[in-house]
Amino acid sequence: MAKTNRILKNFSVLAILSLLCPALAAQEPPAQEPPVVELPLLQAEDLENLPADLHPAIRQAFEDLRKGKEDAEQAGEMARLFHAHGELDIAIPLYRLASSLEPEEFEWIYLLSVAQASDNRIEESIRTLENALRINPEYMPAHLRLGELLHQQGQTTKSLDHFLKVVGSEPDSPAAQFEVGKAYLDLAEYAKAIEHLEAACRLFNGFGPAHYALVQAYRSTGNMEEAKKHLAIYQENRFRKPLIEDPLLEPVYRYKTGKIRARDHINRGIELGRIDRVPEAIIEFRQALELEPENASVYIDLMILYGRAKQYKEAQALYEKAPASVLESAELHYNYGVIQVEAEQYERAAAAFREVIRINPNDPRAYN
Repeated sequence: MAKTNRILKNFSVLAILSLLCPALAAQEPPAQEPPVVELPLLQAEDLENLPADLHPAIRQAFEDLRKGKEDAEQAGEMARLFHAHGELDIAIPLYRLASSLEPEEFEWIYLLSVAQASDNRIEESIRTLENALRINPEYMPAHLRLGELLHQQGQTTKSLDHFLKVVGSEPDSPAAQFEVGKAYLDLAEYAKAIEHLEAACRLFNGFGPAHYALVQAYRSTGNMEEAKKHLAIYQENRFRKPLIEDPLLEPVYRYKTGKIRARDHINRGIELGRIDRVPEAIIEFRQALELEPENASVYIDLMILYGRAKQYKEAQALYEKAPASVLESAELHYNYGVIQVEAEQYERAAAAFREVIRINPNDPRAYN
């Protein structure tokens, strides 16, 4: 009874205070201080992979941050630099520092999660990505990454939620369609898996892993004919897959190369091709080819674009200048053959299809 009276007395004091001073009653608890992030000592070996002319400036900037300089942008930029050169033990605490100084800045916490995943800290990366998506739930590359990590950890149903969100926002994303299809495949929902995997293959020609997943899906449904067809395409394109655009990672890539990469042109070319801006896409792939003159995937994509634009002479010139390593791609010969059929150059088409059969006798497309 005495205890009850004390509670009532305390309650009445609080009630009186709230009536006399509403502002005091409504006052929020003081904001928590951001967590203290201690940066490690910078060792000589931490700088080995970075440009030598930058070492003095990097040392000075790093020491300023270690002594308590509160500059999120400087911490984030240095994190990107170390991240680009594979120095994750330095990049990760720098991203943490930037994030602690700007806790509502999505970029730093997102890049922290990417670095953690690269360092095989998968569970940490998952938690960090989940926190990042609370800040910005509309950044689709984050959903794709989180879905992939959850799928790797066996959380297929949870991963599917993130993949479906990306497909809902970007239905023309072959990577997202592939991930949805792969998740449904693991859940033994074969009809849904086939629907999304076929979409991935339509959106990106020669998508090797998607064709292999279709082999598994069709075998599971007993459709051995379709499985055989996709196996032939997979064998020619085992490692061919679309590049995923991730704007927040672009500065990291550029720190590594110091220039625009072939990948940048390829990404833009793929996107332009998707929205039927074919002439501009052709320009991007030509520039990519200048940077990577033996990249078979670039030859194939450029050949397809020439076919869409009905630029038959350009397709012929591209085919004739292809190096020997690229000419071992059945996919290149097949697409060139299709273009020659459209151009009514049947002898050239037949010769190209014979090359497809030489490289891959099991490719059914060449026999049609």
